[in-house]
Amino acid sequence: MSLALTILGFIVFGLLSVLVSVLILLLVLPLHLELNSARQFYGLRIVPLLFARLYFAHDDIYFEFGLVGWKRRQSVMQMLARPRSAKKRNDAANKTQGEDKRRADVTNTRASTINKKTKRPLPRWLQPSMSRVLSTVSSFRVRRAEIELDTGEDDWNAYLYPISGLLRAWTPIRLGINYEGHVSCNVLITNTIGHIIYRYFRSTSPLFTFRSTS
Repeated sequence: MSLALTILGFIVFGLLSVLVSVLILLLVLPLHLELNSARQFYGLRIVPLLFARLYFAHDDIYFEFGLVGWKRRQSVMQMLARPRSAKKRNDAANKTQGEDKRRADVTNTRASTINKKTKRPLPRWLQPSMSRVLSTVSSFRVRRAEIELDTGEDDWNAYLYPISGLLRAWTPIRLGINYEGHVSCNVLITNTIGHIIYRYFRSTSPLFTFRSTS
């Protein structure tokens, strides 16, 4: 009996250790928000555990999700155009009717009970505020922002050209204006989940800042 309990304890301890290790990794591993037209990567990555992205190919939009060497791809167009079976349609109709009836019953009884019920507010340490929003947003760092743009109008290109110079001087954004119809972007924004949580509860922050690695 003691041997079985010892083995069970080791198994539970091992599972808890793995769970805690995964949670710690999720908190400290780099979180990348990336828009890269050359690589057709529009999504996020927790390097090197997982990624989720959208990309365009063969007149379709694909959603791809990957986890430590495993990945799955699904056509967004097929997901949206997938027909629903007759059974699902009937179930949905019955569910809608049931929800309408339940909503009517709730509406009728709410008037007599609304004064008796009080909505419990969120704890103060969880309540969002402008300072917390600014603190969270400012925790993100723009590591790379290279954009090539051609509006198709010479006048607009001329207006944007001096703006691109100002952006180069004051931010890491590299806006290139061309007259060849070339449009591309290569943007990388980084953070960690742990840093996001820390900055949210820190609750004080300067305004959103850029930081360049160049």
